[in-house]
Amino acid sequence: MDKRLFEDLLDCVREMKSVESGEALPSRVWVVPEVNASAIREELALTQVDFARLMGVNVWTLRNWEQGRRRPTGSACILLRTIELHPEAVRAAVDSLEPQLLDGVTSEAMGHPGRPAPRKRGRPKRPGAEAGVHP
Repeated sequence: MDKRLFEDLLDCVREMKSVESGEALPSRVWVVPEVNASAIREELALTQVDFARLMGVNVWTLRNWEQGRRRPTGSACILLRTIELHPEAVRAAVDSLEPQLLDGVTSEAMGHPGRPAPRKRGRPKRPGAEAGVHP
C-alpha cells in the first residue's frame, strides 16, 4: 500500500477513535425523520399483513412500530417515507416485481389497477408424505 494512503487511513482511524471517545464531533451526522407507519398504512388502506408483506418485514415488526414498542430505523424508515411521499412509485415497483415475490400483495391491493394477486401456493409436499412415509 502506498505510504500516503496508509497515513490517510491511520488519520481516519485516529479521528474515528476521538469521535467515539467524545473528544471530537463527527464531521457529519445523518438524521432520519420519524415516520408514522400506522398512518401511512391506513392512508393506503392496507391491512397490517399486506403492508408488512409490501415492506418485506415481519407483521410483528410492523405491529411493534405501530404500537410504539419499537421504531423503524435505517432503510425501513426511508422506505416508509418513500411510501408516504410517493405511493405511485411504490405502486410501480410492486407492478414490476414477479408475483410470487409478493405473496399476494400487488398494486391492486393498494387501490391501483394492475395485475391480479397471485394465487397462494402451499409448500411442496415431500414424496410419500400423503401416505405417511418418512424418509
